[in-house]
Amino acid sequence: MIEPRSSASASELGGQAPLLQVKDLKMHFAVRGGVFRRRVGTVHAVDGVTFSLNHGETLGLVGESGCGKSTLGRTVIRLNEPTAGSIVFGGTELAHLSGRQLRPLRTQIQMIFQDPFSSLNPRNTVGAILEGPLALHGLAESVAQRKKKVLELLDKVGLPEDAYNKFPHEFSGGQRQRIGVARAISLSPSLVICDEAVSALDVSVQSQVLNLLLELQRDMNLSYLFISHDLAVVRHMSDRVAVMYLGRIVELTDADSIYERAAHPYTQALLSAIPEPTPETREKVRQTLHGDVPSPISPPSGCHFHTRCPWATDRCRKESPVLRQYDQNEREHQVACHFPNASAKGG
Repeated sequence: MIEPRSSASASELGGQAPLLQVKDLKMHFAVRGGVFRRRVGTVHAVDGVTFSLNHGETLGLVGESGCGKSTLGRTVIRLNEPTAGSIVFGGTELAHLSGRQLRPLRTQIQMIFQDPFSSLNPRNTVGAILEGPLALHGLAESVAQRKKKVLELLDKVGLPEDAYNKFPHEFSGGQRQRIGVARAISLSPSLVICDEAVSALDVSVQSQVLNLLLELQRDMNLSYLFISHDLAVVRHMSDRVAVMYLGRIVELTDADSIYERAAHPYTQALLSAIPEPTPETREKVRQTLHGDVPSPISPPSGCHFHTRCPWATDRCRKESPVLRQYDQNEREHQVACHFPNASAKGG
């Protein structure tokens, strides 16, 4: 059972400046072909994304596979070099820093990867995997200090001491992901990017890892950028939710509002696909999206969603909507749509 998330951390922020501010971030990849490997196209993986993340807050990032969620996370942490835009973390602009300049900040931003096996070096013991970051950043000078710190980390994520001398293949998938979590928190970061951190796990194990993440957040005041395609999991974990479609954020608001008052037709379609635990008690109209997701190599003009939207007009085909306030009574509810909530208004 997943423990309900407390929203106290988000409400207690007051006027504190955001921990992370991303503005008009773009990540484009060159497509090369031919004998001379010339550039023949561009993949618009992330195409002008803007959002902020507060201290102690969880921002859920959802969308279909291929919408750019993971690329956005990897670009924020600078595993990808951004094509354009701004990434301000703790008041420092990260987008244009060199590797040497970034190194001191690496301790503050960590990542939990989707695959709990391929993200761990199979040739190293768990002790060596967790001691590596400590030694690299000089956070524990002696071998004894590093081992003591690693044993504390293992206890914190619910693994026994004898895990120290074992290899990744000796653990289950859930245990391997706990090792990944331990590595992510080993440097006491402020921000952890969870890239589909539980999608490869069984449902029962998922809840255990999610509860662990919530517990660590409370104890360490962590901020999470929680990337997932599972809307039900995102609702339990997140203070706010951002919905991505083809490289852009189309809706951004608090978790309750997006599930109860979704305004973008794409968000509404995603929510209608969530299975009901007791379907006989609630009649639900399924909103089916027609057509395939356009290629990010040649995204549609105007609104990227207009090729699948039942409410699209000529304006949608020509003019790209900006992310703006949707409801005067909900300051934080932003939607990138010319006709938000058109289905409720009858088109």
